[in-house]
Amino acid sequence: MSFQLTIIHEYSRGIDKHQSSFVKLDKFLQRASHFIIKLIRMVLFLSFWFVSMEKIPFLIQGMTGKNTIAS
Repeated sequence: MSFQLTIIHEYSRGIDKHQSSFVKLDKFLQRASHFIIKLIRMVLFLSFWFVSMEKIPFLIQGMTGKNTIAS
């Protein structure tokens, strides 16, 4: 009888270990997805901001070093 109880106890401990690793994986995936969503939102916000402020011609002008407005 005690042998069977030991087997059941070890089996339940194994299940608990697996469940805790799944919980850790789930938390990690949650954090990763939140981070990816934040990155996407930041990129979208910056792109809309650049378009709305019409900063893109100035950026191009700054990179090429030419005065596009005068020409």
